[in-house]
Amino acid sequence: MISQSFDMLAQRWRHSVGDRLWHWWLSELGSLLPTFIRSRLIVPVEPVSWPLQKEVLPGSKVRLVLPEQALMVTQLWLPVRQIANARQMVFFQLDQYTPFGAADVCFDISVIERRDEQLLVSFAAIKRSHLARILNSAKELKLSVEAVDVSSNDQSMGLNLLHSYNAQQRTKAVKAKRLGWLLAIVLIALLWAQWQWRTSERLQLMRQEVSAKQAQVMALVQQKEQILARQQAVKSLLDLRQNQPAISPLLADLTQCLPNDSWLTSLSVQSDKKVTFTGQTANPAQLLKQLQQCKSITAPQFQGMIRPSSADGMNYFTIQARQR
Repeated sequence: MISQSFDMLAQRWRHSVGDRLWHWWLSELGSLLPTFIRSRLIVPVEPVSWPLQKEVLPGSKVRLVLPEQALMVTQLWLPVRQIANARQMVFFQLDQYTPFGAADVCFDISVIERRDEQLLVSFAAIKRSHLARILNSAKELKLSVEAVDVSSNDQSMGLNLLHSYNAQQRTKAVKAKRLGWLLAIVLIALLWAQWQWRTSERLQLMRQEVSAKQAQVMALVQQKEQILARQQAVKSLLDLRQNQPAISPLLADLTQCLPNDSWLTSLSVQSDKKVTFTGQTANPAQLLKQLQQCKSITAPQFQGMIRPSSADGMNYFTIQARQR
């Protein structure tokens, strides 16, 4: 019963994401180690020659071994002491070793010999598209490819081309992710700019509406002020008319008081009952004497000089008095 449970758990683990992550981590760690240490620390998976020469169970974890004739294989002397530096040097000089660009090639190296400040390494490279077809074919057979090695003289060279392939895949994924983030940032910036534009447009419309309302209010205030001013003017005229003495009785009385040789040309009465009138007379002294006898005015006096006229012999006068 217990053994069946363990078998069930082991089977589930082999098909889980955790198992794939564990082997991926071991592969990444092992690719940084020298070949002799890597072969001792990492548990080897079943080597399988490609194209397949025997039946392999679906779901098996395999290390594909490609024939030397399917790749570009050579040996290189590199002026470095560390394998990591050697990989970087080879990567930047791929155009010297292969007819393809760095993005189109998957490669790996393994140390054969160390001499002073130099490394003798085995170099193998394959076109990326060719390796992708091989991996897709293995995937169709439901094989879990853990590594891709190369055989030379029926012996494994201890390489793993899958590491370079996955690194390029991760680089593309990182670039795609960065591009996605960049597009997201650009989209957010465009949305923010559009929101700002709409907000500014709404604010501008609101300002225009407020300005129009203010203009309407100012017009109403001005109209109200004009109405109040007119009402005040009308009230002032009414008050003035009510307080102003009647002219008709005064004019009738003055007409009775004037001598026959005198007549008036203008008459005005102010609110304080000051009466001013002008006219012509032949005898100014007689005129003033008769005006003093009028019942409607008191204290009549000549204002200014009496101006005689040589044309008709009349005298122009201005008289001020007070209404009774």
